[in-house]
Amino acid sequence: MTSLNFTFDLLAAIPVSLVLTEKNFAIELLPMLKLLSLWKINLNFGHSEIVKVLLKLLGLLLTLLLYVNFSSCLIYFIASKDQNWVPPAYAEDHSAEEFYHSSKTTRYLHTLYSAILVLTGNEMQPKGDLLTALACIMTVLGSLIIANIFGTFAVVMAALNRKSSKFQEKIDTANSSMMNMKIPESLQDEIRQFMVSTQNNLDN
Repeated sequence: MTSLNFTFDLLAAIPVSLVLTEKNFAIELLPMLKLLSLWKINLNFGHSEIVKVLLKLLGLLLTLLLYVNFSSCLIYFIASKDQNWVPPAYAEDHSAEEFYHSSKTTRYLHTLYSAILVLTGNEMQPKGDLLTALACIMTVLGSLIIANIFGTFAVVMAALNRKSSKFQEKIDTANSSMMNMKIPESLQDEIRQFMVSTQNNLDN
């Protein structure tokens, strides 16, 4: 695994803008291999379990944004070869020629919107075998990524509820014990405040 990571880092370090004399889309993607380093980040540096899970959720959301952006660029790269495909939202009032001669912002936003539609299982009306195959792969990968995000979110909520429930059980046990020992009410309040304060310090 270490040698594989080294290979990715080495390929990503190649200054393609200086080496290449002609533009090549596939080769220019090499610097994006640097993004794979995100998976090597170690979250075990003293934070609570809740913070670690939240950081993981944030990483998954970042992965989703990168995936959608990369997918939209790949869609446009394939579609621009024959210029037959037009984003469904744009095709209602414009032709293919108008789309490919529009501004970069217009092309990017409409292609990005189409990539998001595919991510959620909607239709992008692909033209050609290659674009259709890409749409199939994007739909499957998108479903896995979204399922992973919702699964992690469910783990976060379960962890929060579990921690809250355990603390409430401690409070209930303490209340029962103090009542059985007939501790004065003022002292009981101080003990409960101390327990809450200690728990808040542990959470922080």
